Parts: sequence; structure tokens; C-alpha cells
Amino acid sequence: MFSNEEKEKANAFKFALYPMDLLTDYINGDYFTFLDQSVLDDEPRQLPPHIPKKIIQYWHTARPPFDVQNAIGTLRAHNNTFDYELFNEATAGEFIEHHYGSHYRKLFDKNCVHHTMKSDFFRNCYLLKQGGFYVDVDIRCFNGLDAIICNNQFDCFLFYSEGEPYCIDNNFIVCVPENPIIEAILCKQEYNLTAHQSFSDVWSCTGPGATSIAIMEILVEKILEDREKTSLDTLKLGPSHLAGRSYEHAELAYKRNSEGNWRLFRFPRKLYRL
Repeated sequence: MFSNEEKEKANAFKFALYPMDLLTDYINGDYFTFLDQSVLDDEPRQLPPHIPKKIIQYWHTARPPFDVQNAIGTLRAHNNTFDYELFNEATAGEFIEHHYGSHYRKLFDKNCVHHTMKSDFFRNCYLLKQGGFYVDVDIRCFNGLDAIICNNQFDCFLFYSEGEPYCIDNNFIVCVPENPIIEAILCKQEYNLTAHQSFSDVWSCTGPGATSIAIMEILVEKILEDREKTSLDTLKLGPSHLAGRSYEHAELAYKRNSEGNWRLFRFPRKLYRL
């Protein structure tokens, strides 16, 4: 099914210094299934019936700042047929301990050393058990989220961003419960939070970097084992610009300091020592 050249490339992924660079070729090749954009404007807007109609978000305190509350208000106003829940550090920690036990609670409380990492980790913990929609809090909605993905069938949807390197994003996730893609991403995050290795930033450890590598590992295994069917068969990707059908990212005040903005945060590389 796969050529020797494809298998050699897949095997090289395991030893690549910059494995993310390979994602560009995989996305531009015939390896993933992509959203059918031709049906997005069809009426009525229909979502896969097995996707729970619930949106979750995360903010670390019980009462977010005013600009975050305002952004949340736009999301809720344009998606008022969805159930909605905003988790914070306390309620997210309780969810994790209830469903995953003390080990995962410790990773959330201690090894996730930035609010963004806690959000990264929690969203996958929640979605693996409950499914539904996750979207970051730094958005202002002007349309329903269903406009992004309607009239497509999938078990898991993620955006990808073009760049150097390409990456598979984790800022908008739609999935069914017990989805193997989400499970693989969560397992990768767990590994990264406990492995005896270094990371340079949040992005690589728990963010889009971890998401991308987890999915690439599934693809590489599929190629090396010459298998037609994998958990990737129910994954659909879409270009990140499609988010513009429903929302725009806002430069909220929390991004101006290292407590809120992971890019300004000095990352402690040896998380396993915590």
C-alpha cells in the first residue's frame, strides 16, 4: 500500500531532529482527510449527530476579567442552542481527579506550570470523557461555531496552520467521547510532562507541538505497518482561516504579561523534577 520511499521517510521521523518539518509534506500529501468546504454554506446547518452539543472553555479563576467575560458573552450569544460550561482551575482539577485519579491531578496541579498548560491538558481530559466542542477564550464570535464544520461527517475535527513549521492546532476541537485521536494527544501530553527530556516552551510540551507530534506518530505507525485503517480515518482537518466564518481572535489584556501569555513565560525545561 505504501511505497518503500514513504516507509523510509516515516522511519526517519523517529530520528529526526526537527520532526515537525515533516508535517508539511504529510498535510500536502494524500495522508489526511480534509473538511469539505463546498457544503459549508448549505442549509440547514447540520452537525454530526453523535457530537455532543456542548461547548467548554477554561479560565483559571472563577471570575474572569471583564474583557474575557465579554468575549465569552459573544460565544454564548451566537451558540445559544448549545450547552455551555466554563471551567476554572479548581473545577477542572476536580474533574481530572474524578475521572483520571491522583496521577493526572498531580500533572495538572504541579507539572502544568503555566495557565495555558493547564488549559491544554484539561481540554483533552474533558473531551476524551465527554466529547463536544472546545474553543479558546480569546475569541469574539459573530456567527455560530457550526458554520465552520456543518454538513461534514467526522468523529474528530482540528484546524491546521500553515507556516514554518506547519502545525495541527488545539485551539478549536470538536470530537465524540472516547476518541482515539484525543486519547493519543493526551497520552503525548502525559509523556511530555513526565519524560526525562527538555522542552523549550509550552507550545512544544502541551500545545500544538504535542498535538501535531501525537497525530504524526499515528500516521507514521500506519505507514510502517502498511495499514489502511487507523484512528485517523475519522479525523478531519481544516485550514485555520476557516475559523473566520465564526469568530476572530482578540488581543485581550491577559496576553500582555507572562502570567497570561505563554510566549513571554520562562519555561522550566526539567518538568519531571517537579
